[in-house]
Amino acid sequence: MKHCPDLTPLEDPSYRKMRLVAKLSAMSLVFVTSASMAQPKSEPKIENADAMKGATAAMNTMEFKRAIDTLKPLADKGDANAQFNLGAIYANGRGVPANPKEAVRLYRLAVAKGHLGAMNNLAFMLKTGSGTDKNEREALSLYEKIMASDRDDPGAKAMKNIAAKNIESIKGCLALPNGCESLPATERGTRRQTD
Repeated sequence: MKHCPDLTPLEDPSYRKMRLVAKLSAMSLVFVTSASMAQPKSEPKIENADAMKGATAAMNTMEFKRAIDTLKPLADKGDANAQFNLGAIYANGRGVPANPKEAVRLYRLAVAKGHLGAMNNLAFMLKTGSGTDKNEREALSLYEKIMASDRDDPGAKAMKNIAAKNIESIKGCLALPNGCESLPATERGTRRQTD
């Protein structure tokens, strides 16, 4: 469209078109910005979703051997969800003898990929000394990473609630003259398992 010099800006069709394009561009930018800011950060996409559904179904029906047979190859290939779930099976001795050291190893692999559930479980094991040397400072660091996560799905919110309580507890006992060891075991929440 050509600009018509005899028309006022409001009457000029090319001027009106430019204004409309500018308004639409501005509204699009506002919409995209507000939509991306309002979008909750949800749980990351699950790799190997079908296999993980099968493993979850097996765990829910107490078929831990089938769950392990499904999870082990995925965990060996680096799937953080499989590492986390397999770690939970070993930590709790479900279908296999309890093996807290193997659980810690698997949780560490999943933590390296940012898995919040693995961070939570590993932090608990570090705090209590189950399957690993007791290390409240490393546990505190993991709980703080959970709190710093931008995820806000229900699972992440639950882990953040747990983390907040543990951060307060660990910081409180670390501030004592002899650290957390100066509290009786029942107050530290320690539950040593045989390794």
